[in-house]
Amino acid sequence: MNTRERILTHSFNLFMKKGYTQVNISHILQDLNLSRGGFYYHFHNKEEVLKEVIEKYYIDQLNYLTGIVESAKNFQDIIKGIEKLAIRQMDIFLNTQEERPNHYYLMFEAMKLFPEMKETISRWYVESIKELKLFIEKCVQSGEIKEDVEPSMLSLQIITQVEGLFLMSYFVDKNISQEEVFLVFDKIYNNIKYVN
Repeated sequence: MNTRERILTHSFNLFMKKGYTQVNISHILQDLNLSRGGFYYHFHNKEEVLKEVIEKYYIDQLNYLTGIVESAKNFQDIIKGIEKLAIRQMDIFLNTQEERPNHYYLMFEAMKLFPEMKETISRWYVESIKELKLFIEKCVQSGEIKEDVEPSMLSLQIITQVEGLFLMSYFVDKNISQEEVFLVFDKIYNNIKYVN
């Protein structure tokens, strides 16, 4: 891992543990064996680090979901892709150094500081739900999904299901297993697929 990546990873863990406002550059430099000059070679300030952390740990996850929809050939591809995304997010957000992290705090902190991030994330959610809805409509027309499925509601359910897994893990104090993730999304698929 190069120095820039080490700074981002360490900062992400600190931001998750303490909150962005409670972390200063000295905190970031601790445990990295890095001088202030080394930090400033890569980043101008702490705000720039936060923007890249959000890009790496949040926006990239959103773009991953967009890729799932764009590359899917059928609805089962969507379900398998969403399962992989949920596992990927668990690896990122539930395996930080914080015992019970809540990555939403960090995301909302960033959106408060940088309104353009809120616009980007909001626009992404609106567009993703719309694209997923169009894909589901095609699956209904092709007969892969039952006719009585409401595409708008199913697309919203899928997106909120991924987010809900993390809220549950935080508030219910439960470690979600990969098997449970697969069970959740397989149940969705089994309930809506067309069966001869």
